[in-house]
Amino acid sequence: MTENLRHIFARLFSLRAGMSLAAYEADAFKTIEEEYKEADKDYLSTLDRLQEANRQMDNCISDINGEKYLLKKKYTRICILCLVFLAFLGSGAAFIILEINKIAPYVLFFMALVLPVAIHFLIFARDKEYKKPNRKLIYDLKIECERLHTDIVEYEKALLELYDDHEKYKIVFDQERKHHEKNVRDIFNVLHDRYNEALEVEYWQYVDMMFYYFEAGKCDSMGSCIVLVQRLAQSEYLESSAMKATENLNVRCDKLIANARVYLARELDELGAELEGTNPVFHGIVENNTLFADLKSKLEISSQTLYDEMMALVNF
Repeated sequence: MTENLRHIFARLFSLRAGMSLAAYEADAFKTIEEEYKEADKDYLSTLDRLQEANRQMDNCISDINGEKYLLKKKYTRICILCLVFLAFLGSGAAFIILEINKIAPYVLFFMALVLPVAIHFLIFARDKEYKKPNRKLIYDLKIECERLHTDIVEYEKALLELYDDHEKYKIVFDQERKHHEKNVRDIFNVLHDRYNEALEVEYWQYVDMMFYYFEAGKCDSMGSCIVLVQRLAQSEYLESSAMKATENLNVRCDKLIANARVYLARELDELGAELEGTNPVFHGIVENNTLFADLKSKLEISSQTLYDEMMALVNF
């Protein structure tokens, strides 16, 4: 292994160690989040039920309005048919009274009987969008709306009773969340300042693939390695290849670390010193060799997952 490759490996391992440290902060945040949800589960579950009841109420009201519209449409059609019937019946009566034509009254009277039926068939019965209204359904929907209204009132009352405890839990959770968010952002900022020039943030998730490409002899510089990663990121084999790369790194990490140990020790010490100077939470990580321990303990986790967990809090 060349000195240049040892140096590259040391920087990649150091970057992975930094993301591993961020992943531990993300794990701590998830634990706090689960504890918050458990402590505040009564409020949160009641809130979910209230939101669901409101959604059902909106659907119920919409269905009632739809059925009422169908009723209105039905009555409008009946009125039109009645008007047509009365118009022709009146015309036939007028002809009979005036005795204008002996045959015409009978023809008009026949049309007064037949025409409404014909109009109904030609205009209304053939309307595919027409649906018969259901009065019973309207009644059932109104009963359902009344039940939902009762539930909503009960849920709102329960939320008011639980609100004070909910606010206490939320304050504690927000404080813990901000604490872990700051820690992760500080880690990210230090990593960004150290490594972004050589390897842009968007490629950090592919660190495991880079180890594989360098070790397999497919590239000899960071630039050529990034080109390979770019091609892989656009292919259908990204997921399976990344998984194999993580497995390979986990198996061969001891040998790779041993080959780059001098450069890696210096990289981790420098990274740790920068973190200690940025945030007092990280005080002692150099002395305790925390970064190396985090690197080793998170080797089974893919660099993609480490990256995602870190960025989830950076962009929270």
